[in-house]
Amino acid sequence: MTFKARGLYASSSKVPRRPRMGLWLLLGALLALALVAATVLSVLGNVALTRQQTSDTYQNQERVEIDNRTSGSVEITTADTDQIHIERTLSTSPLHHVEETIDETGDSVQLQAHCPGPNLFFTTCAADYEITLPQQSDTQVHTTTGQIHTHGLQGQMQASTTTGQIHISNHQGPVQAESTSALLQLSHVQGPVQAQTVSGDIELTGQGEQARASTTSGQVDLSGFTAQNVETTTTSGEVNIGDFTEAQASSVSGSIHIRSNQPLQSLTVDTTSGNVNAQIPEEDYHVSGNSTSGDREIAVATSPQAGARITIDTVSGSVQLTHPPR
Repeated sequence: MTFKARGLYASSSKVPRRPRMGLWLLLGALLALALVAATVLSVLGNVALTRQQTSDTYQNQERVEIDNRTSGSVEITTADTDQIHIERTLSTSPLHHVEETIDETGDSVQLQAHCPGPNLFFTTCAADYEITLPQQSDTQVHTTTGQIHTHGLQGQMQASTTTGQIHISNHQGPVQAESTSALLQLSHVQGPVQAQTVSGDIELTGQGEQARASTTSGQVDLSGFTAQNVETTTTSGEVNIGDFTEAQASSVSGSIHIRSNQPLQSLTVDTTSGNVNAQIPEEDYHVSGNSTSGDREIAVATSPQAGARITIDTVSGSVQLTHPPR
């Protein structure tokens, strides 16, 4: 009788599974197709296949309002005319186009431009404007990322942007300028000014009754502006102030530098850890204020009966109050 071995003594082995190459090949192919599609969209979007230039003229209008929500810029100049002349360049791609509306309401021209649809980063959509106005025109301009340039206006100016820079020069009249993260450069302004940014710098020259400047982390330079009243507020940005009659400046950690050759009536400064360096004309001052741990150097003549009053408070910032060098 013959027995055959089975069970425990029978040889057993497992054949290793082959890697799933098909799945990886499919994923690789899909990734390659996605890269190709993104490249094609980027090329189509960034090449402006349409570039259109047109112009319009409006009679007997005293005000222009521009809301440019494309990536384009706005440039405004003046001329000896009673007309508002608008030249535009529209740059578009197959994936994005500019929609523009223009209305005349009363004595004003209202212009709005935007790019409908999703704001795709790889597309071209811009409306660039060159506008000529009578000198006395009032102006209101807003852009998203485009720059704003004005020169020689004499009316009221309101300019705002998100990331585009604002450059206003040789302006006579009130100015309001606002930006989120871009530079505000206001040069040779004759009139009151209000300027505000979050992280953009503020540069101002000229003269006027009042200068107000506010920023979170941007630098504020008013050293070239002469004003009766100055107000500045910053968190961490440095502040420079020039000639004034009355001034108020506050900061958390940004330093404040003052150099005024004009007789002053009052100066109020408040900081947490920012240093204060003020150079003021030679006369008697009523000086007050406290510093918790910062050094204080008061090198001016003081008198409780003085008409000019100075108050400087800091926590840990140092204080230096002197006269400008001769």
